[in-house]
Amino acid sequence: MNRKSFLSLFIGAGGLLLSRKARAEPTSSTTQLYDVYVAGVQHHDCWHDGEATSIQPGTMLVGIREPDNPHDHRAIALYAPSGRKVGYVPRWMTHIPARLMDGGHQVQYRVVKFNRHEVDAPWHLIKVAIELRHSA
Repeated sequence: MNRKSFLSLFIGAGGLLLSRKARAEPTSSTTQLYDVYVAGVQHHDCWHDGEATSIQPGTMLVGIREPDNPHDHRAIALYAPSGRKVGYVPRWMTHIPARLMDGGHQVQYRVVKFNRHEVDAPWHLIKVAIELRHSA
């Protein structure tokens, strides 16, 4: 067996193995960008009326861009399913999701952790996964 026939056989077998593996694994409709704690929870009605403490892991928050926000032109406000503001994506983490949202991509915000023991430190109360949703 010469080098060329060995490589053809090797690449062909590898391609077969890769294609089997790709078919066996389910495809995901989202790509997780990163996890962040929601900023400003303690400053919004959702906190003051106790609704923030009822948010559970798995809850999807709605992200709304606020390009006219005087503190951050890339601001992304996060809202509970009830429509009440929960807080914001932290300013230092808005660059990528804001550009994706402005470009027409679907970005979703899924609660991954609720720290019931951090009620005295609301800046570590709600952690969300920022995910890019793929078009089908």
